[in-house]
Amino acid sequence: MPLCTPTIVGPVSELSTSLRIQGALPGATILVVSVGANPRDIAKDIASGGDDRILLLPGITLQNDDILIAVQELGADKSPEPPKSLGLSVQNVPSIPSQLGHVGFLGHPYKCGEHLWITGAIPGTTVEVEFNGSIKGSVVALEDGARLTLSEGLPAGTVTVWQSIPAGNGPSVFGQPDDAVTSRQLPPPVIKQPVLGCQTAVLVSSVYDGATVTLQRGSGIVDVAGFDRNALWFRLSKPLDEGDSISVKQDLWIRCEQNGVFSPKVPVGKPQEVPAPVIIPPLCSGARFVRVANLTPGAFVFIEVNGTKYRGMAPPNSAVYDFMVDPLPVGAVTAIQELCSVPSPQSSPAVKIDPRAASIPAVKLLEPLYACGRVVFVEQVHPGAILQVWLSDRQTGQKAPISGFVAVYDTQAIIPVAPYLREKDKIWALQWACDDTPVESNAAEVLPHPNIEPPIIVEPVSSGTNSVVVDNAVPGASVEVYLSTQDGVWGLAGTAFASPKSKTTVPLNTKLAIGNKLRVSQSLCELRTQPERVVTVIRPVPMLPILDKPSQGATGVDRKPTLSWHDPGAGQDGRADSYELEVKRGSTVIIALTTITGTSFQIATDLDYATNYTWQVRAKNTSGVSGFASSSFTVKPEPPPPPPVIESYDRNTFTLKGKQFLPSHTVYVRLTVTGSVINAYGTVINDFRSTFPLLQFTSDSAGNLSAVIDPKNVLPALLIDDLGNYVYGCAPGERLSFSAHDGRPNSSDITGILWSNTFTITC
Repeated sequence: MPLCTPTIVGPVSELSTSLRIQGALPGATILVVSVGANPRDIAKDIASGGDDRILLLPGITLQNDDILIAVQELGADKSPEPPKSLGLSVQNVPSIPSQLGHVGFLGHPYKCGEHLWITGAIPGTTVEVEFNGSIKGSVVALEDGARLTLSEGLPAGTVTVWQSIPAGNGPSVFGQPDDAVTSRQLPPPVIKQPVLGCQTAVLVSSVYDGATVTLQRGSGIVDVAGFDRNALWFRLSKPLDEGDSISVKQDLWIRCEQNGVFSPKVPVGKPQEVPAPVIIPPLCSGARFVRVANLTPGAFVFIEVNGTKYRGMAPPNSAVYDFMVDPLPVGAVTAIQELCSVPSPQSSPAVKIDPRAASIPAVKLLEPLYACGRVVFVEQVHPGAILQVWLSDRQTGQKAPISGFVAVYDTQAIIPVAPYLREKDKIWALQWACDDTPVESNAAEVLPHPNIEPPIIVEPVSSGTNSVVVDNAVPGASVEVYLSTQDGVWGLAGTAFASPKSKTTVPLNTKLAIGNKLRVSQSLCELRTQPERVVTVIRPVPMLPILDKPSQGATGVDRKPTLSWHDPGAGQDGRADSYELEVKRGSTVIIALTTITGTSFQIATDLDYATNYTWQVRAKNTSGVSGFASSSFTVKPEPPPPPPVIESYDRNTFTLKGKQFLPSHTVYVRLTVTGSVINAYGTVINDFRSTFPLLQFTSDSAGNLSAVIDPKNVLPALLIDDLGNYVYGCAPGERLSFSAHDGRPNSSDITGILWSNTFTITC
């Protein structure tokens, strides 16, 4: 079974005397060679597993033209040899101390802290810390900076740090430690769960930078570690045992005597509960790295590529690792992790290996770059690519990487550099995307940094958020946001590096509450602004209301509808106190902006039939106004008009009364006789006379009809015998029927006319 290729953690310099190797298996032989101008063996050792530091071979010193690659061998199994293009080049070291550049605090210094993490140093230089008139700590910088344990806790006054070479010290940087808490008792740290037997490290967070953390097991084993950051993997002296328990506390001992309390005990579970790993997409053919997440630190990892299995080991202080294999073919990749010889019950979901794109654009390095910038920002990254930042030395023109290899699974990245950017150096980034051949980004010259001013927190800042936006920060500077809660205690809430873009988002370690106070500072080279302006956290502006009824696009709506909505932020800080409503017909405002405290509104006047209306509502509270939520509906069609009605007929005045006709409109009346009469011979004569043409009258302005109709005058006479006898009007017992219309259509009537009722009387 082939082994994963171990990786050399960079950067390294001509002064480096050891190398950090990750991903090697316990018992494997690690060999590091140079494939540069002077090929030779550089280092060789037996791996303890996951994360090893091995010394250079006797008599070996690194040179600026060295290119380092590493392989591992365990029994008959070997790892693929990486290409020269993915070898780690070696930095040159300035001969003049002033050219070393500034260093900086990675963590935040707190009074009485005994541990510091200093970055920006060239690997192999000596980093020293001075306060109270003497040097309190000194260590050789490695690829991740200088991590010092001090002989005395940090003071309330100034702390000075620098890097040095035998020729002298580089420029100094100053820090001012803050109080951690005002109480004498520090809160307990937090252990990330679950915790499994055989783990060799646990993730501990919520620690004050510089505190000493004690981890205690139920079995009685106690480990102590210095924390120079607020969250770190605590490496254990002995793997955890299933069924045991662990708890942690933090202390700031010297002078401060601020002691902590142990956290609640966390049980150590069965290794059988080790979760399935997760492979992070995308993957492309030709790439060599596979990022595996959801790892249990220290687990063995088996990566299968189209039937070929590679074996590697997760570092004991990481849940995510980029494993190096042979160039990926088109196909799929899965992974399994194993802890205490117990594999995860399932493999990771398979991730497809995509064919290499025909064209992959070069990564873009964002400008401007300023002296002492701690990071570089890049965009247009091909997700899944490997990046590395390089410089061309302003004095010698020598080229060297100032970062390790960084796998990026996004289109943009922030890459820390060591040393920090130096004035007049040229900087660029290399990208390996689906290929062993790197492509260069644009190059930029490092500019002298401008004078730094206090940065500004962009207002308003609302409760419930866990980040703030900061303006007026110099690109590459370290930005720190401080939080004061209701009890008046200030503490570091978040850090970020200032973006070359207009504003910088700083993630916070807590959600903000109403009344919290914030302030911000930035650090660059030896300069640091003091946090001055205080920003108070307020209620969030209310959310966009959700319109309920009538629903969007509703039809057949009443002419006086009730409009209703609800507040998605109800019961929260950002709840609405009131609303503003407006109704329009087209561009015409029907109901002007009206303030409402409830969540419904009934329209008081009739809306037009078959007409579309738009209504919009926005929410208000003491912090501001939301945008408008808009919806539209259509009023129901006009109902059919009520038919005209014949109400009465006065026999004495011959007056026909009716209503509900069109106002001041011609009304057509039909009079019909039905019945029979007996003539002089005793014969029954049927009578079916009616007026023709229809009689015409005019309704009044209210649609009422009053028409004088004498049947004798309007009905034709009926001849009933040859003796010349006629019936005029109607005979006793016959029926007179009146009906009328005003010309309105009626599709349901056979005539197509909307007729009135038929009013009948007996003669």
